[in-house]
Amino acid sequence: MKFTDIYKNYFVAANGFDGFKSYFDYEFNPLEYEKIFILKGGPGTGKSSLMKKTAGEFKSNEYDIYNIYCSSDINSLDGLIIKKGNKKIAILDGTAPHTCDPSYPGCIECIVNLGENWDESKLEEKRDYITSLTKQKKENYIKAYKALNNAKYLYISVNQIMKNALRDSIYSVFEKYNFKDTSKIERTRKEHRLTDAFGKDGLVKISNDLPSEIKTVTIESKYQSADIFMQSLADYLTDKNIPYITVPSPLSDEIISEIITDEYIFKSSPDSADIKVSEYINQEYISNNEKMLDNLWQSYKNMLELSKEYFTYASKKHFALEEIYISAMNFQKNDTVITDLIHSIRNHL
Repeated sequence: MKFTDIYKNYFVAANGFDGFKSYFDYEFNPLEYEKIFILKGGPGTGKSSLMKKTAGEFKSNEYDIYNIYCSSDINSLDGLIIKKGNKKIAILDGTAPHTCDPSYPGCIECIVNLGENWDESKLEEKRDYITSLTKQKKENYIKAYKALNNAKYLYISVNQIMKNALRDSIYSVFEKYNFKDTSKIERTRKEHRLTDAFGKDGLVKISNDLPSEIKTVTIESKYQSADIFMQSLADYLTDKNIPYITVPSPLSDEIISEIITDEYIFKSSPDSADIKVSEYINQEYISNNEKMLDNLWQSYKNMLELSKEYFTYASKKHFALEEIYISAMNFQKNDTVITDLIHSIRNHL
């Protein structure tokens, strides 16, 4: 079983405790593709719209479509993969912050410059406004990442308390699931594709239609209890030599967001949950540290909220930039680009 047998909608970049993290090099290894089209152009030049329109042209049982969403705006695409049999083609946003340039120009990767379809004179008229918005956008991203970095140390403190409070009896939970190695999963590994992202909307999860044979098990998430549970489950599965896939949190590679086995997907839930980790926590230890834990937890949530606000400010500046570039674009020329792109994709698949 491969990750993409289960998920066809995901992220390959994220805002985290240590800044912006991109897995583009992992996801778009040019030697694994027939062709990669790298889109260039400013905000609002139609990169995401181009990918969505192209995906619509290949919606049939003949093709598998993988949508890679923007971690800062879930309504936009960062990339698109179209697969037919063993062949696949990618279209990706090659602009900052995940700037991509060709390793094998022409023979594998091709630059598609949507900037050729704008009226430069209209942009020059608004030079000062564009530079001001760009500066403000960058400043707010810096503040957002600083708040996230502050949240990291609060997270570590809460995490340590919860680890100390966790009882060994949690292993009894794992025994109930009677894990089997049916060799559906190729090998135990960490994925570099994400199902969550953090940005202007806080922590968001991308939706996927899951196979009917795989059951979702939700984990109580208060005080990071789900994170503690996930690590304990990973250790248990490793001890039992049961293959599994771990999906990292957008906040850190060291935090497990989901675990996938042959039969189950384990993920956290802010609401009702199948597994209440609190039942396996030493409540006396929690009581003795309750005030400190509550203060740390509240400070952690406050830092995430502050970061979210800065991402919101940055997004507003980005959307304002988009409006300027949209007004300068000739989208009829973009339609011609899309037509040529679709023709090229069909030829290579």
